[in-house]
Amino acid sequence: MANPQILNIGTDSTYYTSSGSRTSSSYTVTAPATANTVVFIVGLDDTTTGADLIPTIAWGSRTAKINLAMIPTAGTPNYRFVKVVSFDVVGEGAISETATLTFSVLTSRVDVLGVYCTDGYVQSASVDPQKSGEDAGYEAVFTGDSANTSCISFQCVDVTGVVYTPVQGTEVFEASLSSFSAYGMVQTTPSSGIHTIEYTSTANNDHSNASVILTSRSNLFLGDGTETGPVIKHNVIT
Repeated sequence: MANPQILNIGTDSTYYTSSGSRTSSSYTVTAPATANTVVFIVGLDDTTTGADLIPTIAWGSRTAKINLAMIPTAGTPNYRFVKVVSFDVVGEGAISETATLTFSVLTSRVDVLGVYCTDGYVQSASVDPQKSGEDAGYEAVFTGDSANTSCISFQCVDVTGVVYTPVQGTEVFEASLSSFSAYGMVQTTPSSGIHTIEYTSTANNDHSNASVILTSRSNLFLGDGTETGPVIKHNVIT
């Protein structure tokens, strides 16, 4: 096994965006035949307290493996809404199908759908809001299996036309839009067992982050069918 890779950066692994008054956004999303998993991370230029602003993200007839939204229930948050959804596409071949984001209310806010096609599988995911943004981002991740894992990230910020520069890791997409910007990265090369993602940006404001750990192990709990438990030997004396 090896560190999972992000496939076809700039073509299949890219971003889509829409604005204008609507109750949904639809995009034709492609994935190569070599993909095992496709991760959607979507940012919406709106805030939420106790409600999922995008309750449904559909891509064909597939059932999402992960459906993780940032839904704060306390305080007066001003950070952007973000959601992570992943789909198992093992054995499907090349894909080109409509992905539809359905909003809970009529919106005219910009959404950014970041798409990460990978030959790996999702191990874990998290979202993290930041009340006050910085002009640089840094994330260090320990997985305990650095030779077979990678880390992808998504950051969206309530500001216009940010220019991002990768420092550690590889840029997957950069969506520098009017009033809303998003950035996607991947780190497939750990150092001393740590995956580090780092970038700089030209502006800052309230923002939200999402991170996903990818693994090359198709079944993390069964060890890909390899026996890993203790072996009991019986000596029979006759």
